[in-house]
Amino acid sequence: MPEESILERVINDILDKQDQVKITDKAIVFTVENASYEIRLGQCNSHQRILYWVTHLLEKSWVTPQMVTSFVWLACWHHKLPFQEFD
Repeated sequence: MPEESILERVINDILDKQDQVKITDKAIVFTVENASYEIRLGQCNSHQRILYWVTHLLEKSWVTPQMVTSFVWLACWHHKLPFQEFD
């Protein structure tokens, strides 16, 4: 059986954590312990804006590395932004 690609692993991880990070028609929504935090899709529509949000999210005590990864991949996927896979 072929090895799972990085993209496939990330997508599967995102699907496994749908309750924590999901995309709606207007925002990427983080949900942790009955609280939610939204980043509007228009605020993460370029690589520069995504990087800004990553640095902002990393300051939050409730954010995990997996949540940040999910955010980056969902934002890139939604806005059809290119991303580099590293093996």
